[in-house]
Amino acid sequence: MAIVPSAAGSAPVFTKDVAPILQQHCQSCHRPGMMAPMSLLTFQEARPWADAIRRRVAAREMPPWPLDRHIGIQQFKNDPSLSDAEVDTIVRWADAGAPKGDPADMPPPRHFESADAWHIGKPDLIVSLPDDHIVPAHHPDEFLKPIVDSGLTEDRYIKAVETRPAAHMAVHHALAYMIEDPQHPEDASKDSFLNEYSVGKNGDMFPEGSGRLMKAGTKIRFDLHYHSYGVQTTDRIQLGLVFYPKGYVPRHVQNAKPLAGTSDLDIPGGDPNARTDGYHVMTKAARITAYQPHMHNRGKAQCLEAIYPDARVETLNCVRFQQGWQAVYNYADAAAPLLPAQTILHLISWHDNSAANPLISDPRNWVGYGQRAVDEMSFAWISWYDMTDEEYEQEVAARAQPKTVTTPSRSARSGPISSADRFPAKYDAGADVVPEFDGWERNADGTFNMVFGYMNRNYVEEPIVPVGPDNHIEPGGPDHGQPAYFYPRLSRYVFRVTVPKDFGKHELVWTLSVHGRTERAYATLAPDLEIDRRIIVKNTVMIGSELVDENQPPSITLDPIPPVTAGTPVTLVASASDDGLPAPGRSSGSAGLLSVAWIVYRGPGKVTFDPEGAQHVTNPGASRSMARFSESGSYVLRAIAFDGMLQTFVDVSVFVEAPVVK
Repeated sequence: MAIVPSAAGSAPVFTKDVAPILQQHCQSCHRPGMMAPMSLLTFQEARPWADAIRRRVAAREMPPWPLDRHIGIQQFKNDPSLSDAEVDTIVRWADAGAPKGDPADMPPPRHFESADAWHIGKPDLIVSLPDDHIVPAHHPDEFLKPIVDSGLTEDRYIKAVETRPAAHMAVHHALAYMIEDPQHPEDASKDSFLNEYSVGKNGDMFPEGSGRLMKAGTKIRFDLHYHSYGVQTTDRIQLGLVFYPKGYVPRHVQNAKPLAGTSDLDIPGGDPNARTDGYHVMTKAARITAYQPHMHNRGKAQCLEAIYPDARVETLNCVRFQQGWQAVYNYADAAAPLLPAQTILHLISWHDNSAANPLISDPRNWVGYGQRAVDEMSFAWISWYDMTDEEYEQEVAARAQPKTVTTPSRSARSGPISSADRFPAKYDAGADVVPEFDGWERNADGTFNMVFGYMNRNYVEEPIVPVGPDNHIEPGGPDHGQPAYFYPRLSRYVFRVTVPKDFGKHELVWTLSVHGRTERAYATLAPDLEIDRRIIVKNTVMIGSELVDENQPPSITLDPIPPVTAGTPVTLVASASDDGLPAPGRSSGSAGLLSVAWIVYRGPGKVTFDPEGAQHVTNPGASRSMARFSESGSYVLRAIAFDGMLQTFVDVSVFVEAPVVK
């Protein structure tokens, strides 16, 4: 029997008006054993929370669907949000004192699937890690890349895929890739991305007629990021796949990749609205099937635009980002964006690095790109399939209502984000340098290392800031071994300062003043800022983290440097050796190739090196470089040995004489 709402003008009641809304939109999470903090199955359970329910529903924070309802496409396959009428019903019910109503009007209890049911339906194949993984209550972020045999015995096309953890709270993300080169499974550069899980995401269900081919014997490489949250937990990742019938070949190949992202992030300390822009050109006509924003703890909002070849601009969607609920927005078939070839996807992301953000431990510090939850990212997971130009024209013509292309104002697109019109400026010269606190390490003797780097906001200029009033570290300073010569953009893990066992809640502050602007980095022993060698590898070279425990850093020794005169080249000799890990061919780039590079660390002038940059050497072997100093005075040069994963550096002081004037 249909449920008839209460008469107009009368206050809504729980049994007739509110319970059906909770059943449809809320109870899948708000019931015993699920992730929500309280059950809303009965009036007795819901009544104490009436005011909180009203507040969260009126603000459209619940059900979690942080998509902006006033901008862009609004038709989705998985939209759990409430209509305006449903919001009004709950608000008026709470304002009226949350009346119960006639128990006879209560709808029958909703039947729920098991809490561990798959969102994509019963999988045809489940690929599971062989062992549990224990995530400690307190530990630096962990990055694992296990390889598992899928067990598939024949080629099949994938219709739906879902990655499912057992410990949702401890999993920052879980990526799954198909290894496309079975002869070299160690080479991740040829992998084909399959699926991603992050908190709040369900499965990917491809539109009819599109899918992914999975070959017999395929191995799956998982890319797992665990983040401790104060409670020890156990996890085991599973990958579920639903296939098309045997012999079926879909018309289109489904793609899913991180697009329009950038690693060139610059998020100042205390900034509530730091903006980043990223771009990606769709070289072929495409149908976008899903959009999922991705940022970390400082993520605030994101907008996805299409810039068409004729320069028209359409805002596809804007999202109020929630780190604890990273939803994927699966477009309804009739509303999925259709993009002609050469359309540019423009992604605008805002980050909140202010004291108003409860997810960060110290909003005073500058933050850039990185893999940890306390670092930041800015990209979108985009699912799409390519079309021919003819198919594109046919699909556009078949739409019941043609696509309307609009260009809303920046302020309208971003709502109350006050910095929406402040496009981030980029400078070749004249900008400042921001000291960066990278995190802290534990030493075997109980002391700690405070690890620092810097962000030179210039793309060309290399400022020189001698240790002193404009470049000092306190307490105990000003000289703690920090650099005085700053290369463009981000340099991480540049130097370490050891602090005692009883450092406790004290802090170490590095202050830099460049071009009249003063910036600071605040080093504390905040638990979420602990780092180890795995994190350093993950945040720098992006390869080999699974070998970091086996690998040993290279060694490097320097020959004595002969007397040096400004303007006259001098030969630098550095000898390096390594344990041979990572072996050549295990990963892309320079992995397994021992190299040596020189940089200037301190000094009154510029130093040019020939050859410039890293120089590959045999193992063991020596490199010879020529250095030319522009000015006389005292310098510190740094020689760096790098094995493709780990590095070792040695600093050497050089006094440069002024040239003799005849």
